[in-house]
Amino acid sequence: MSLRSPLGRAAGLGSAGHGVAHWWAQRVTAVALIPLTPWFLLHLAWLPSLSYEDLLYCFQGLGDATLLTAFVLTLLYHSELGARAVLEDYVEGGLRVACLILSKLAHIGLGLAGLLAIVRIVTQV
Repeated sequence: MSLRSPLGRAAGLGSAGHGVAHWWAQRVTAVALIPLTPWFLLHLAWLPSLSYEDLLYCFQGLGDATLLTAFVLTLLYHSELGARAVLEDYVEGGLRVACLILSKLAHIGLGLAGLLAIVRIVTQV
């Protein structure tokens, strides 16, 4: 006895397979954030203050700027994946498309702003 529909048995078709890539991307970004998040939080905790000058000094090195870039981009991509899953599951109709587009544009804008900020930190003299 099979649980597949007669059309599925006849055509030999299974799932579309699109959800697997999304699932893996979400897990990989979560694993990447495990070391990046404590690194970022410890850098902030070790600062004497959260003044502009202290932040510039803290993240101005090339290694720190590289890790900060990885943290920002990974965090935003992970956030976009999660927001997309929630919107696809819980928002109906035409509002879903509008929300998905708005979410994607917001995440791209935040990513560009983050990269611009990191470039400005690295190029400060």
